Amino acid sequence: WWAFNSCPIPKGFDPCLVGRRIETALKKSGYSDLVTITAVGNLREGLGEDVMRKLSSSGISLNHSIRPASVLCYHSMWTRLDTTMLIFGGHNLLEPLALIFHSEAEEGYKYLLAYDHQLVPSSSSRWKVFQNNARKEWLWESLLSDDDMDSGSADNEDKTTRIVLQDKCTETGESPWYCSQCELACQSLEDFTTHLKGGEHGFWMWSRYSMFLDLLTLVDALKHSRKKNDEEEEHMAPGVKWFVLLLAGIIVLLMLIF
Repeated sequence: WWAFNSCPIPKGFDPCLVGRRIETALKKSGYSDLVTITAVGNLREGLGEDVMRKLSSSGISLNHSIRPASVLCYHSMWTRLDTTMLIFGGHNLLEPLALIFHSEAEEGYKYLLAYDHQLVPSSSSRWKVFQNNARKEWLWESLLSDDDMDSGSADNEDKTTRIVLQDKCTETGESPWYCSQCELACQSLEDFTTHLKGGEHGFWMWSRYSMFLDLLTLVDALKHSRKKNDEEEEHMAPGVKWFVLLLAGIIVLLMLIF
């Protein structure tokens, strides 16, 4: 799960190498299972069609999402405990999910972490929680700069990666080109880019969907916060609690109306 807005491709770096560098880092760390990589973020204003084409040709799936943290939260809820997730993102994106992932780590959920060192605030307690529960960490720039690649030509490695992606999509029925805003799976990169250029493409559906995910994130975070911070909850003003409940009720009501 790669949030490319928080961990952007460095200027001058070949996008075709991103997937291979990630796989190499995992193999060196003892993770030899099948790797699937999904780039998540606002693809209408982010990578550009040429970079999207290069990433797609190297076996990386593309997921258009205005709220990538909500997508990560949703997928983490449905990920099997025996699956290891590698998360690429900055503190500003991941901190709100720290308590949720802390709870899931206690239940056996495994995740690895890579981040841009320029985005990490050393004084952030939530980020420390996220780091402490990660099985392994990388700096995003260091991971990409590792040019100790496996033997074999680049062309052969690219072909192998594309074949693996095609097999994975055939077996699971998943598409490597997905628009979370419209909940639409496209059959080709051309269809995907055409769809992204086509107006609002399901703005109201996405609004309801994103509010629902944000509500789930809020409720889950509050639940785990109560478990970990009972004393702080006792001193919370009653008005604050009622405000949170009222806000959640308004969101649900808007979802039902629209």
